[in-house]
This record gives sequence, C-alpha cells and structure tokens, in this order.
Amino acid sequence: MHLLLEGVVPYELKLFLHFCVFYEQFFTTDWLNMQLDSFQYSYLENDKPEPILRNDLLAEKKLKQTSASMLTLCKILPYIISMKVPQDCAKWVNFLRLLQITFLATCPSATSQTAGQIRQLVATHHTLCREHYPKASVTPKMHYLVHLPNQLLKFGALRHHWCQRYEAKHAFFKSFRMKCFKNLPKSLAQKHQLWMCYKQVGPMGTFTRNFLYDGDVVTEGENKLLSDAYPTLAAQFVASVSGNAERDLDAYLTSSVKIHGLLFKTGCVLVMEYDFSGLPTFVIVRDICVDKDTKLFVVEQLEVDHFNQAMLCYVAKATNSVSLVRYADLQHPWPLSLHNINGKMCVINSYGHIAEFLM
Repeated sequence: MHLLLEGVVPYELKLFLHFCVFYEQFFTTDWLNMQLDSFQYSYLENDKPEPILRNDLLAEKKLKQTSASMLTLCKILPYIISMKVPQDCAKWVNFLRLLQITFLATCPSATSQTAGQIRQLVATHHTLCREHYPKASVTPKMHYLVHLPNQLLKFGALRHHWCQRYEAKHAFFKSFRMKCFKNLPKSLAQKHQLWMCYKQVGPMGTFTRNFLYDGDVVTEGENKLLSDAYPTLAAQFVASVSGNAERDLDAYLTSSVKIHGLLFKTGCVLVMEYDFSGLPTFVIVRDICVDKDTKLFVVEQLEVDHFNQAMLCYVAKATNSVSLVRYADLQHPWPLSLHNINGKMCVINSYGHIAEFLM
C-alpha cells in the first residue's frame, strides 16, 4: 500500500500525465476527468478516483488520491488512456509494467514464479524509468520494491501482510470524539475491549458463534424451479447438492451473495483455471443459486479472443455454454470486473498470480 499505491504509482503517474498533457498533448486534464466521471464502474470499484487537476500536475505535490482510489485507477486507466496514447509510446509501456507489478503485489495468491516476475519487472521498470525521466529523483520507495520478491518468498502473498487492513482497523479508533486526553491509550483500549465483549456475546448472554465470521449474506431473491429456468442444468444441480435424483428442483435464485467477505453479483467474472501456458479460463456469473448452506453459480463460459497489451486486458466473447459450479469448488474465488470497451467484453485479471506478458 505505502510502496506502490501511495508511493511509486502516483509518483510516476504524475510524471507520465505531465508528459501526456504538456509535452505530447495527447489529451487534456478536462478530457481525462470527463472520462473518469463517465466511466461505467463495476460494483467492485467502489472507491472512485478523485479528479486530477491541471495545477496538480504542475505543483510540487502528490496527486489527491487515496490508496483505494489509486488501486481503482490502476484498473481503469488502461481502458481510458490507451485510446489516446500510441501503443509504441515507451513511457506508457513502462507504466504498464508498473501496473503489472501492482497487480502481482496485490494478488491474494502467489508462487515462486510470481516472485521471479516481480523481480524481472522491477529491474526493467526502474532502469527505463531513469532514462524516461532523467530529472526525476529515485525515491526510497522505488528501492524498496527490489526487496518485494524476497519478502514474498519468505512470508507468502504480499497482499496478506500489507498495511491496508491495519489502516482500516484504525477507523474504529478514529470514530471517537475524545474530550479527555489525560490517558488516551487507556481510554481507547477500554472502548475497544468493551466493543470486543459486545461482539462476542449473543442476544441471550451466550457466546456468539459469528464472532470471527458473520456468516454468508444472501440478498433477497425468489424460489424457482431450476428445471424451468435452466433445464439443461437440472441433473447437475441434483448431483451438486445432494445426489438424490428424486428431490425437488426448487432453488432459491438471487443476484448477490457475500461469502467470506467476497461479494458476488451477477455479471462478475471468475477464473476457473489456468492452462499450462498460464492462460486463464474465464466464466461470467449469470445467476446465483442457494440451497441451504450450498452456494452455486450458473456460469457461462467465455472464449478468450486475444490479449490486448495496450490495455492489459483479455478480450473475450460469450459462448452460450452454461454450467453449474459450486463456490466450494472454486480454486480462484476472487470476482473480477467485466467492462464493455468499444463493444467488446474486456477483463483485466488483476488477481492473476502471473503476469500475462513480460515487456
């Protein structure tokens, strides 16, 4: 969070936008802000970026973005800027390397190959960054990126020990309006302990079972006969739920469900698997079935047409091949955003543990 989203990414983004706006005049800040405001954000992109002002690019100060909004900016900028910047622009290609580093560093899963790719991308990025912006300083946070591969190999995926969650925890203490500052640590500790006791006690004074996990959240839906809604999935539904061929095919269909903190909505994209070359198999969630404690997704297979390097996205098309998959069977259960760019279905695999290509 501090090294990338609040450090190197906004630092280089400002340099790159200054180059685009004032030197090459690929676009203006007004055009950029209009695109950011009119972009069709998905439900996974709640932290919308703040407007980037012309004076912000001229003044010696950072861009006014939070770490969460900067992460959203990393996911949508390739869609927006690639329309104006030539694909062979060396500064743009090097910024795409930085975005790849950011996606690999914020991925929930990682392997030794992830560490190797981060090491290679950081070395190439830093070398070319010095050539592209010779007057810009090499910041300490740029050097710290060199140590990320070793940190990943020792402690696992970088996302699992970043500061984002700790910063979120601070919001609890910042919510209080303190009037007495005689012993502030003690006051905050007491409030936190009382809150912890409240969370661990049930309605009748017993210990609650939902302290560490609130449980799945299912939004309002309706009961339907799966044989009527999806006749080709009836046998697969029975086999996935109970294996009883004589049971009723009545299922609860909803458009949204939250499982282990992950929010799934119809229209999101999931990665089913990766082939031997690292190419992901995408599916789009068309419906969500709930049968007691079992959560199932009606998914449609997406066929990858090609990988667009200028936008760091996969361009896919629907296949009308529908199947049923249980949440418990997902190897990569992190939902991705699907965007319609110039009439094409585009997916940026921001949770991929390997880079799509190394430039």
